[in-house]
Amino acid sequence: MSGHSKDINQKFEHAYQLHRKGDYKAAYNVYLELAELGYSNCQAYIGGLYYSGNGVDKDFEMARYWLENAAANNEPNAQFLLGKMDAREGNYDKAISWYEQAGKRGYMPALYKLAIYSEKGRIGPPDIKRAMELYRQTAESGHLYAQRTLAFRLLRGRGGFSGFFEGFKWLYRMLRNGYKLGMEDDYEDNVNLKV
Repeated sequence: MSGHSKDINQKFEHAYQLHRKGDYKAAYNVYLELAELGYSNCQAYIGGLYYSGNGVDKDFEMARYWLENAAANNEPNAQFLLGKMDAREGNYDKAISWYEQAGKRGYMPALYKLAIYSEKGRIGPPDIKRAMELYRQTAESGHLYAQRTLAFRLLRGRGGFSGFFEGFKWLYRMLRNGYKLGMEDDYEDNVNLKV
């Protein structure tokens, strides 16, 4: 590994650790240096910080600028946040396009959003079968909110008689993974990038 590459990796790791500790302002400064050099993962983090207002003033214009740069290099978390921004502006067609792009890269929060949109009819007519398939795919990857949604949909009869037992399986699994009943903060409102 070249000295330059090692230095870049160390800077990124330092920014990442600051971000995890909640020192967003310090993380922003390191991410910005790397983002300006063209590192798309850092551009996604900068966009996420502007989107959420962590470490910097909330600024959707700056968020969109950095996220679009990162999305052009196929950063799925940037595509996901761009989808959220477009959805907030009521542009569901663009939001769905971003979620689909991120989902193709295996970004589970995007697939979870597509499941919600399928169920609610934002992609077309409500498609419960497709929604359940996406909830199941996302749940199997370990996505806690998808596990919750799938469990409750199945327990409410969306999978027929056998689905009821599968719902109990998912309920048990999510409780084992740290979910507490009554913990209803929905992933839809979670704006922080997963670090």
